[in-house]
Amino acid sequence: MCPGVTGSTHVMMLIQMLLIMKVWWHCQCSVQFTSTSTNLRRDLLTDYDVEVRPALKTQVSLQMVLVSLNSIIWRDERLSWNPSDHNGTDFLALKKTEVWTPPLVVSNEMNKVGPIGQEGVPLRVFSEGTMLWIPPTRLETSCTIDVSNYPFDVQSCIINITGWTYATDELDLQIDPDKPITLDLYSHHGEWELTDTSASLNDFDGGFDKQYRDIQYSLTFRRRWQYYGLTLMLPLILSSFLMAGVFAVPVESGEKIGYSLTVLLSFTVLLTLISDSLPAISTRTSALQIYLTLLMNLGTLITFLTTLVLWLYYRGDTKPLSHGTLLLYRLMARCSSVKHKRRPRTVRAQVTVSDYNDMSRSTRSLNTPRIQTCCNDVSTAWSDKGGSPVQFQGGGVA
Repeated sequence: MCPGVTGSTHVMMLIQMLLIMKVWWHCQCSVQFTSTSTNLRRDLLTDYDVEVRPALKTQVSLQMVLVSLNSIIWRDERLSWNPSDHNGTDFLALKKTEVWTPPLVVSNEMNKVGPIGQEGVPLRVFSEGTMLWIPPTRLETSCTIDVSNYPFDVQSCIINITGWTYATDELDLQIDPDKPITLDLYSHHGEWELTDTSASLNDFDGGFDKQYRDIQYSLTFRRRWQYYGLTLMLPLILSSFLMAGVFAVPVESGEKIGYSLTVLLSFTVLLTLISDSLPAISTRTSALQIYLTLLMNLGTLITFLTTLVLWLYYRGDTKPLSHGTLLLYRLMARCSSVKHKRRPRTVRAQVTVSDYNDMSRSTRSLNTPRIQTCCNDVSTAWSDKGGSPVQFQGGGVA
């Protein structure tokens, strides 16, 4: 042992030597991996044409995550190698521009129709020639919207993915039968609830005796109606009941016309809110819009009738009514009258005299010409109004 050197110093020196050896070993491994990957990359891409598909019939399998197109898998025999010949390297990451990729296109995309995938997204190539491509893609497709049952509607959207240019015997599109659509990364929406997903293959004739194929991903959504129930449905129901209350407001209050106009304006506001929430389409019309339109027309009619009633009420008694006004009044009276069966009624006339005892002792007073004429007038007036004839008997009126 060297003088002045303690045991702890020897331990520290040993640890430093081990760390240096570990770093050197990692550096050697990194250099070896880099050299191996470089040589393998050069060997694979030598005489490789990115414009030529791997085989006469290339099978491409797709899987979708409801955030992006998750993975596209196919096999390229030209990019296969033996991992034992390259220090156990079993995969490489290559650029999209360096290898052949299937020209997949979303045929019903709204913004820009073009091949899926960005130029800078790399691919993973495995030793057996399997290609794994995970291109992040944001799609805006066209869907047929049916708002007849708004806000209790259910919408279905379809995403069509087809292989551009290549026929079925050249590019065979397939889907994962076990899990065509993955919902692991899907975040729930506040307005729409995802209820069903499906995927199917669709073959169609593209001309020149060629069959083409596309993949149809179907997504079904149901609208969450709770928000619209509190902000639209409940005010609409309450306003419908309030509209009938205009007939209970007395004319003398001076608020009859203001009440009807306020209810009419509330329907206009509700119709504006519903129109802003719906797409501007004419193929389907919401039943709620039709109901609101009918209520607005009914509210307009009620406001007009209320104005007419106020005009007739405050019209001077000395002014004669025109023939048109009389005709309208009779029409309103006929529409508002209720027919019912009249029951025979008995009218008892009361005669007030100064001395009731004297009248009860003498029944001849009822036969005097003056009282007999008065009774006949009452009977005639009551008969003209639809009542039963009044019969007068001696000693009283029955």
